[in-house]
Amino acid sequence: MHSRHLGKSSFSGIQAKRAAIDDDAMAAAMEGGASEQELEDLQEDMTLPRYVTDPLEQQEYRDAWTASGVTYIFQNAGQHPGGDPPSYPQQAG
Repeated sequence: MHSRHLGKSSFSGIQAKRAAIDDDAMAAAMEGGASEQELEDLQEDMTLPRYVTDPLEQQEYRDAWTASGVTYIFQNAGQHPGGDPPSYPQQAG
């Protein structure tokens, strides 16, 4: 949330930065006959935690974080059925 935001928010459509896909590793997996599920898992393994282990991705993440004015986020680590981005039922009232 932004440093001047005092309330709380449910899903707003804003997501944390994700790391880039390693094109060479993805191409090698495709050429090696990886299944669609394996490719999906590989992509997720690259885009979600790669900014922790790759120094360039980490610097880009830190730069984006600093420039955004955000002080914290809630990041869902699970997979959402039915869409990307997920759609949530509207809260009544």
